[in-house]
Amino acid sequence: MSTIHISTGNGEPSQYDEEQVRAMLQQGVLRDDAIFWKEGMSDWQPIRNLFPQATAAELEPPPLPSHQAIQIQPLKNAGLAAALSFIVPGLGQIYNGQVTMGIVMFILTILLYYVMIILGFPIHMWLVYDAYSYANKQNNKKII
Repeated sequence: MSTIHISTGNGEPSQYDEEQVRAMLQQGVLRDDAIFWKEGMSDWQPIRNLFPQATAAELEPPPLPSHQAIQIQPLKNAGLAAALSFIVPGLGQIYNGQVTMGIVMFILTILLYYVMIILGFPIHMWLVYDAYSYANKQNNKKII
């Protein structure tokens, strides 16, 4: 491996081997105005010419494709979900993103209340509990 002389304009040039220079380039230690010389060269050259394939753009990873962008789901308020289901059966499920279940359970609960209050009330209270627990599970990433 040949010795590479590098000058950053701060005085005397320093000597490094290729691996050291590559590491300094990758870590951003060398400034753009640095120059180098090695055996066989007639004159000093800009440091960017030393390893043309290792330009700054290639040392940084490319941006992620748009289909891999991370989408963060907002947290659900479990208390609000329970309160919504208490006020209107199934509304807490709709708030949690379970739209079909919320609509079906709303219709079922109203029908059961119509037939007999004793049948509708347990389903209604179960919906309050379900909305609360589902929101907590979503927030803790136990549900996809």
